[in-house]
Amino acid sequence: MNERIAKNINENHPYKGLRILSVKTQSTGFVIMRGSFKGGWTYSLENTMIPAILVEMLSKGTKKHSKKEIREMIERKGAEINFSHDAYCIYFSVRCLVEDVREMINILGEILLVPELSKKELTLLKSQMITDEMENKTNPEWMGAEALTRLLYPKDHFHYLRTPAQRVTDIQRVKKADLVHFHKKVSGIGSMIAVLGGDIEK
Repeated sequence: MNERIAKNINENHPYKGLRILSVKTQSTGFVIMRGSFKGGWTYSLENTMIPAILVEMLSKGTKKHSKKEIREMIERKGAEINFSHDAYCIYFSVRCLVEDVREMINILGEILLVPELSKKELTLLKSQMITDEMENKTNPEWMGAEALTRLLYPKDHFHYLRTPAQRVTDIQRVKKADLVHFHKKVSGIGSMIAVLGGDIEK
């Protein structure tokens, strides 16, 4: 790491399991935050679609605010909050004006800690994901890449990709209770790290 950058990095541990790194850059007026915590599909090998569905459900509202309210709270400030995942982690990112950092972090915390995970939204999401999986069957490049993973890896390996039909079955099996259980499992691991950069003070 560049020594000039390294000496300007501040590290805080506001509570056990949360590590926050921050650095002031030459950017003015805005802040970008990126972070992650353990929770990819390697933590759900019994059904690897559960993490994917949970990540999508994070944007569907919380126990305090509806999906529409959360979206309006973010868009009103011209900010962005996004989520993704891979085999090992769930990722989050925030981009906002410097004066809105505290509010956006509070919204992010609410989304991560108390997602609503409503049955209605889950049903709609599963329907869309099943449609997407069936469309994948018409993409020869995607189907070829999937088939290659099944030749290279054993079935219990996280790089092994099940067929669209098998993933549809896995999607159909996911219930709200599965999401609640997985959310509780990964949110309690205590592995969250976040990095803030931009127009911030120490």
